[in-house]
Amino acid sequence: MDLTKLSKDDKVKELINAVKSKNSLRNNFYVGPTGFSDKELKDFFDKVYDKIDYLTDSPTFMFTEVVNNSVVQKTVATMTIQHQTFEDLIDHLLNDKEIEACITYFYDIIKVNNGSINFRFANVFDEQRRIRHERDRKIEIVLDIINKPR
Repeated sequence: MDLTKLSKDDKVKELINAVKSKNSLRNNFYVGPTGFSDKELKDFFDKVYDKIDYLTDSPTFMFTEVVNNSVVQKTVATMTIQHQTFEDLIDHLLNDKEIEACITYFYDIIKVNNGSINFRFANVFDEQRRIRHERDRKIEIVLDIINKPR
């Protein structure tokens, strides 16, 4: 599902609904809590929503792109990062340089038995996004120099 054109509130709602949907299925197979409260999810996604571009319902999916004027399909698998707290996970997502040049697909977030948080997602490199990010970074540097008090 494409989240790029949704408002912040709609995007956060879709992300929360995706997690809750997976949790309702997961509860049939796992012992112990694997989910988060609506408030925890809202607080989390309110901070990282702009880093997530798409939802995927599958841990592996097909991605289509144009390479040298040819349409190419490739299989993309999600990866899992684990952090002990939401704050650590948020810090990782907000400061990860790789994410800035990628299209990010969100798959799932779960609480594991040791209390840590598993965040499953996939990054697909996007050259145009990398170029835009680099341009914006250079503009910020120039504006900082111009606006610097003398």
